[in-house]
Amino acid sequence: MAKEAEVKEEAPKESTAQHIIGLRAENVKRLTAVDVKLDPKAPSGLVIVSGKNANGKSSVLDAISAALGGKGAVVEDPIRKGKDKAFVVVETETLVIKRHFTDKDSYLKVTAKNGDKIPNPQKILDELVTAFAIDPMAFAKMAPKDRAKLLLTTFPVKLDLEANAEAIAEAEEERTVAGRERKKLLARIEEIEKPAEDTPDAEISVSDLAKQMGEIEKVRIRREEALANATDRMRLVGALETKIEDAKKLIASYEQQIEEHKAEAAESKKLADSIQDPKAQLEELKTKIQDAEGINAKVREKRRYNEILAEGKKARETLDGWDVKVKALRDERAKALTEAKFPVDGLAVDEAGGVTFKGVPIEQCATSEKIRIGLALASANDKMKVILIREGNDLDDDAMAAVLDFAKQNEIQIWIERIHAPEGGEGQTAVIISNGSNIGAEDADGDHTKLGKDDEPEKAPKKPKKQDTMF
Repeated sequence: MAKEAEVKEEAPKESTAQHIIGLRAENVKRLTAVDVKLDPKAPSGLVIVSGKNANGKSSVLDAISAALGGKGAVVEDPIRKGKDKAFVVVETETLVIKRHFTDKDSYLKVTAKNGDKIPNPQKILDELVTAFAIDPMAFAKMAPKDRAKLLLTTFPVKLDLEANAEAIAEAEEERTVAGRERKKLLARIEEIEKPAEDTPDAEISVSDLAKQMGEIEKVRIRREEALANATDRMRLVGALETKIEDAKKLIASYEQQIEEHKAEAAESKKLADSIQDPKAQLEELKTKIQDAEGINAKVREKRRYNEILAEGKKARETLDGWDVKVKALRDERAKALTEAKFPVDGLAVDEAGGVTFKGVPIEQCATSEKIRIGLALASANDKMKVILIREGNDLDDDAMAAVLDFAKQNEIQIWIERIHAPEGGEGQTAVIISNGSNIGAEDADGDHTKLGKDDEPEKAPKKPKKQDTMF
């Protein structure tokens, strides 16, 4: 009888979300030794780190931040005063994250639960942890531009905002230059009296008028010479007629001369009559010459006026062109920001680079809204479900209840620093810190400050590429 095929049931896939289920730290800032273990079956909820001031509450969150946030999240002087080494170990469902500190450097090592070393440990952590998770409440207190930069770095838009900002700045600069040039031209044209409608376009040539006057003057001289000749001839006629009485003998010859002179006089008179008297023309030309400079000055002013007017129109066209370009760039920017997908409905980055919620600047939002926004942003990365809240004393009972409810609904583990420990309740774990240790904790097992052979100094993080978040 054939054997029945064996059917293997596939084990249910485990969640890839990470929570802190173990924390050990020694000599980190004010801490001497801290050892916290959380229920791996129910890791979500609130972890309240409480205790008096200057006892190490903040140091617990600093230790977690240094382990998860990378070398840039390590606070200044992380080693407890009087010590030369420190360490923090964060254990999640699948990873063991160790960071050692010496007086020279810090060292990061990430291993799987089976002990296998994971290469590129900081890259793994960067994929798991966002800057919001380190302290979501700080988001609402950041400077507006820093807040927008963090938001757009974590949730990038589809536009090179830095290039867009540079293009807008260049376009606005060109528009400013064009506007300044137009104002100069307007100021210049206001200094000039607008030409009269009958002002000619071309200047009168005084030299041409003088040349005409010279030609006419020649004609005048010819005419006057003809008239003078005629007058002289008639004077001779009179003299000869007088002499007729005195010299009858010469009458015949004189009469002949008379006839000749009469004929010549008649011709000269005829010539003079055929030439129009140029006196009126000469007077007109004299007047034109006298008026030419005034008219020419007006012509030059008109030409200058029209040239500036043309330049002004061109400047106006240039200014309008830059207005169009600036508007197009701003519209492109507004479209990209409108299309940006953020994990909170109503969250946006405005034209000025500020972050708003339903149109209201973040800093003006109610505390409850700030809490909800900060937690939503911090939980957007569903790989590492750990959030740190440092200023927990600012949260009243309603705010704490809202944070607890958020943690439960989203299966998130939220570490909160507060002076007073909670009275207890579902989903809340108290870690009480006194004199650098949590109550009931023993010194950490073994010397975890000793470097292993696989531990190497952590390389300084590469300078990040410019993000599209410049405004």
